[in-house]
Amino acid sequence: MKKHPNKWPSSEVRLYLARRVAQGVRFLDRTEKPNWERKIDLERLALEQCNACVLGQLDGDFEVGLNFRKLDFIQARKYGFTLDFDDLDDRAHAAGGIVAHQQSWWAVLTDLWKSALRGKRRYLSKY
Repeated sequence: MKKHPNKWPSSEVRLYLARRVAQGVRFLDRTEKPNWERKIDLERLALEQCNACVLGQLDGDFEVGLNFRKLDFIQARKYGFTLDFDDLDDRAHAAGGIVAHQQSWWAVLTDLWKSALRGKRRYLSKY
């Protein structure tokens, strides 16, 4: 997967996605068994792949994970498990950016999940 340029997406869009990932982490903290984050292989993590995304690694497949948690796609987007390209494109235009290829959005979302999970693991390893 290509690495996205540092300047893309805008900091406003990156913050928007980071907030969604934080909501996803909090959701899983509430609904999963302790240490759920250890089941996620960060080297394999790829949000654009149904079996390598967060829910895919927890449950074998993205849609199985949605069904198991009784989530719809709107909720999945809210928790940063998937993307809403229409919303992201609108935000990119509003922020003055050029709409990037969809793969770049997936790379950003994957990077944000990796950062969140690394941070959670570092915090938990202290206790």
